[in-house]
Amino acid sequence: MDEATAPPLVSIIFHAKYPERIKSPWVKQRHLIRLPLHILNGETEDKERDNRDEGRDSDRVSTNPSSTMRATSERQRGNSAAETMNNNDDNNSGINGGSTNKMPMSSFAPKFHSRRPEWGSLEITRGMIDLLDEGLRIGNTSAPVARKGEKEDLRCAYRRYLSTPGDILPEKSALASSGNGAGKDGEAKSAQYVPRITSDRDIPPVDRFIFVSESCLPVATLDEVELALFGPRKTIGNDASENHKGDECNKKGVQSLYNKSWINARSTPNNGYSRQMQWDEIRPTDIPQNLIWKADQWIVLTRSHGEAVTSMPSKYLNGRYLWTALRNCRASDEMYFPTALSILGILQRGGNDKEVDDSSKGESCAGKEIRRRKITYCDWSMGAKNPVAYTLKDWKEVAEKARNEGCLFARKFVPQRGKMKSGSTGNGIISAREWVDTIVGIGGK
Repeated sequence: MDEATAPPLVSIIFHAKYPERIKSPWVKQRHLIRLPLHILNGETEDKERDNRDEGRDSDRVSTNPSSTMRATSERQRGNSAAETMNNNDDNNSGINGGSTNKMPMSSFAPKFHSRRPEWGSLEITRGMIDLLDEGLRIGNTSAPVARKGEKEDLRCAYRRYLSTPGDILPEKSALASSGNGAGKDGEAKSAQYVPRITSDRDIPPVDRFIFVSESCLPVATLDEVELALFGPRKTIGNDASENHKGDECNKKGVQSLYNKSWINARSTPNNGYSRQMQWDEIRPTDIPQNLIWKADQWIVLTRSHGEAVTSMPSKYLNGRYLWTALRNCRASDEMYFPTALSILGILQRGGNDKEVDDSSKGESCAGKEIRRRKITYCDWSMGAKNPVAYTLKDWKEVAEKARNEGCLFARKFVPQRGKMKSGSTGNGIISAREWVDTIVGIGGK
């Protein structure tokens, strides 16, 4: 396939509160799982993980973070999805004694991984961190693979996340069982692969990380999303292959409009609740007030920014995890990533330390590496605790509004019946055909 015209590779990873209740094999296949620790980093990982999970270190955030820090390819090992996946007792037998080091991967049934988050809880933030860390592993040549003489276990293969037509790993070859486990025991079945992706090592590293929730629907085609995040295939004289190296593009030193994260962030509380339940709940000895930021949870991160955030404990926090400073903070998922990027010097105030708030103008007002804009359309005009909920009857109207605002997704679409906006009712389920007809009808390409 010609790389200049090939569609972008898309991987989708899920984190659900109750993954064992998921009915769709397609979704199950792409949910975070737990791997036996000996497959990853050895039997000593267990104790190290426990210490990191509890956040027992007492080191504080630096009050003078360097604004020149840039990510490297080596990430901090802690707080990764794999390292925080506690296995059930039936999978732990023999790990501490070391006898499992000789057991094949196929002898273990992967288990779903979930933080079991409640509304507004810290576990939502930790689930987002897990998703980012797992995404960073895709395309990583040091990721665990089958040992010599073993068949590859496709239940644990990173290409099970692939979701672009033609690249999808068949469900029958990956984990797709019901019950508490994420897959069946025994050796994985063989699969037929398209030429572009024949093994995990054929998958390039992920360039952009997009966070969306289950109530979101895309309002742009894949081609439109690619254009919005990466720009035209040929930008400022670069050929297509060079331009699609994500953070490596524009080697002439020109700061690309597209080589940026999308974060609709602010450096001040947006209301009294935010002041009391978010800013005031973070101790200044943990994070200085001038470094606290807030944003929508629906964001886009470049790879370099994602790596910078995951490497923070080793670079800035002396081994302590930033999420531990947000334990008492309500809706910490609105605070974690923008505050992390502020500590790293990526999110910045304007000239003369001017606050970034509702009055701030322009996408670049929060730093040259940030596009301060929404990726997901959401209507809070009712002034309620939750945004306006929509069903199928609202789909076209919402899609048009979202596209007009430059958003790539829209929410909040609900499946249950009941009185919604403008008295509309329905099951909230939108078929693929209805989605295509709507998007094409309002100008999608």
